[in-house]
Amino acid sequence: MSKQFPKRIIRNAALCGVLASTVALPFTAFAQSDEGGFLMTLRLAERLISRDSSGPDTSTTNGVTNQAISDVSLRVSSETRTETLNFELGGGYRFVDGPSTDGISGEFTDPTLRLSYAQDAAASAISVSLFASRTDLDNTSTLNLARTADGTLDPDFADLTQDGGNRNRLRFDGTLSLRDDAPFGLTFGLQVDDISYDNLADTSTLTDYTYGRISAKARFDITEVMQANAGVHFSQTAGADTYDRYGIDAGLILTQPNGQITVDAAATDGDDGSQLHLSAARSFTLEDTTARFGLGLSRASTDDVFVTGTASFKHTFADDSPWGNFTASADRSLTREGRDDEDLVTSLSVATNYALTPVANLRLSAGFARSEDVATGDMVDLSQANLSMTYALTPDWTASAGIGMQSRDPSDETATESTSLSLGLARTFDLRR
Repeated sequence: MSKQFPKRIIRNAALCGVLASTVALPFTAFAQSDEGGFLMTLRLAERLISRDSSGPDTSTTNGVTNQAISDVSLRVSSETRTETLNFELGGGYRFVDGPSTDGISGEFTDPTLRLSYAQDAAASAISVSLFASRTDLDNTSTLNLARTADGTLDPDFADLTQDGGNRNRLRFDGTLSLRDDAPFGLTFGLQVDDISYDNLADTSTLTDYTYGRISAKARFDITEVMQANAGVHFSQTAGADTYDRYGIDAGLILTQPNGQITVDAAATDGDDGSQLHLSAARSFTLEDTTARFGLGLSRASTDDVFVTGTASFKHTFADDSPWGNFTASADRSLTREGRDDEDLVTSLSVATNYALTPVANLRLSAGFARSEDVATGDMVDLSQANLSMTYALTPDWTASAGIGMQSRDPSDETATESTSLSLGLARTFDLRR
């Protein structure tokens, strides 16, 4: 397969994004007079962060780093009964004084751009989204950076905390579903993810790559409570080497009065070996609680077989309770999307919030993730805990304070730890029509 394939996907995806935004913009005018409406939110925030880091003697970030960050973000959303358009632009300017700076230095930091459009008709639906960002890896929370839009861990998460560097990301996603009102339907998908790095440390293992994926899936409504699906996909990862992969997947969904039972199977084969996955899951949806539990088996390209699984739980307490939401999740999966390495990834997380007063809220969160390279057995453990408090000074002004701890512990004994203290003040301006 030609290495020009990813470039063609990027060019076509960018064109689709431009066309989608061009088509979507006129609908904002209709949204102001239809159900839903138009909302523009401007957020200004000031953050003071002090972080104390320790690690190998060769690390350039050991010691105390102080930052003053001014953030600005603008979000515009327009919604009707059938269409939704969202646009978000954000970034900041940061003054930094730390071990890796010569005195106080200033720089623009972490610009992001998001654009999405979705249209739901009676028998079809289309959605497109574009995301672009530049992230300073030294000054970002480990596991928060590693989370993708759907909440899963990024394939590169174990390497994102190495000293120095910036991560540049451009991602396009598009889906089209047809015959949504019929017993038989089709869904087509296109995904392009281009990732590059600059200013990396000499010891960093991060490399640039472009990942493209095209998929097609068929849906069969066997009965009112039973649905089957089957799909095929082709993906290519182009970086230092190029890998083509072909895959098929199939599943069965049985809808129950209080949730669903699902069975899924998938197989992927390509230039770098094959993977097989088989899993079953049960989900529950109650008045204040949702939960999902699953168990499966995965075979790596090395022919090793691993037990995989997932569990998630969310409970919303009563309105008269000071407790808000409690969430917990656990996941163990074999991953390889977007690069050539196979990793067995295990993650755990919990989070909850508590209302101290009607205007003061306390939030606690903790997470742990482990990535194990299937071929070499090398492991990286990441752990993180955060305690924060927010106080509503007025309906628009919010003050916050927090403490966070995180660590990175690879199997080569080059562990790093950091503790951070933060203070923040934010103001939002809303314009709704």
